[in-house]
Amino acid sequence: MKWLKDILTERDGETYELSAILAAFTVVGFVVMSVWKMWETRQFDPVSYGTGASAIIGGGGLSRLFKGKVGDYTAPVYPSRPGFGPEGGNPS
Repeated sequence: MKWLKDILTERDGETYELSAILAAFTVVGFVVMSVWKMWETRQFDPVSYGTGASAIIGGGGLSRLFKGKVGDYTAPVYPSRPGFGPEGGNPS
């Protein structure tokens, strides 16, 4: 089950990533609910299923993509124009 651990952990292979775990639970829940709905109604709409599945998988992928970029964002909070920022001052 190394592949499952690789999917659910960060790059170090030991720290579990919350967004990956939530995406996995969402995918499993989506499949279970779809099977249950199909069992109850005996109908299956592949377009709706594909749209929902792609949204869930795409959202999970985007969360992992932006995690490193947004979490490591170290730009200054204030603009670098004179007179604005933590040093204060009055612009002339």
